[in-house]
Amino acid sequence: MWGVATFLLAVTGSFHTHMLLRVVNGAALAAVAPAGQALLCDVIPEAERGKAFGLLQAVSTLCAGVCAALCAAMALVTVFGMAGWRVAYLMVCLLSAVVAGVVFT
Repeated sequence: MWGVATFLLAVTGSFHTHMLLRVVNGAALAAVAPAGQALLCDVIPEAERGKAFGLLQAVSTLCAGVCAALCAAMALVTVFGMAGWRVAYLMVCLLSAVVAGVVFT
C-alpha cells in the first residue's frame, strides 16, 4: 500500500490529490514499523531481540536521514526530463518494491 501511494504521489498533478495521497502514504507507513517489529519477533530468538531491535532502530534512523538528505538535494533539479522530487518518489517506490519482494518471498 505504501509503495503504491508513493508511486501515485510521483505521478499526480493535482495539489488536492497530492495532499490526499500524503495522508494515505502516512497511514500506510505507520503500519510498516509495527509489521517489521512483529516480523522481527517471529524470526529472532527472544534472547537476541534487544540487540536486533536496537540495530533495526539504528539502521532505520540512518536510512531515514540519508533518504531525506538525498531527496532534498534532488527536489529542485531535473532528472531525465522529470522534476527531481518526482524521481525521488519513484526511487523510494522502487526501493519499497524491492524490500517487499525480499520480505514476502
